[in-house]
Amino acid sequence: MQELATHFRAFLFAGIGDGMTAMVRFFDPRNTGAVLDMWGKQIGDVFMAPIERIKYRGRHAQWQTVENDSLNVGRISRSVMIELDQKDVDKLMAHTEPDELIASLIDLGHIDESLPYRSRFTEFEPRYRRALEWGFTEPGDRLAYCNYSYRYGVGFDRHRYIRDALTARCRTGEGFDAMVDQIPGWVWGELKRESEAGLRAQS
Repeated sequence: MQELATHFRAFLFAGIGDGMTAMVRFFDPRNTGAVLDMWGKQIGDVFMAPIERIKYRGRHAQWQTVENDSLNVGRISRSVMIELDQKDVDKLMAHTEPDELIASLIDLGHIDESLPYRSRFTEFEPRYRRALEWGFTEPGDRLAYCNYSYRYGVGFDRHRYIRDALTARCRTGEGFDAMVDQIPGWVWGELKRESEAGLRAQS
């Protein structure tokens, strides 16, 4: 086990340029598949050498299995040089962002932390996808959109006033909070009543 721990530590950090390093959380099942894809076959084979197979689920509905097809079976690595370019870093950040937003929404009381991860993610995903479809590029704006989606219902953007404001925002590029300030208060009251009525109907 000590040798395997040494092997894992060799893959824990990667260079990201300018003499900087970053931790690569390959051991988090939410990230395992994305990290293996980013590493590519060569590094992936070195990583898998002392491991027969890896099973992880993460965001998937079914368990995922990675089998060892390395030619260096059993080899323990003590030091591995891994360099990530900006494209790799951006891809990993995009992959981990949903989980960071979920953590914030748990803190805001919108998501029940006691639920299984898969349940939390499947409830969150369509809201996050809508934020992307509406063209929000900043994580803060995407979080704000999801926050309102939980407060006023997943379909709150279908309200005429909200839809028109979101469409106009796509042209101006303003932030979500600035857009919200332009919505009449009665619209939010109407959406709140509709959301509460929907929750009562489900209970």
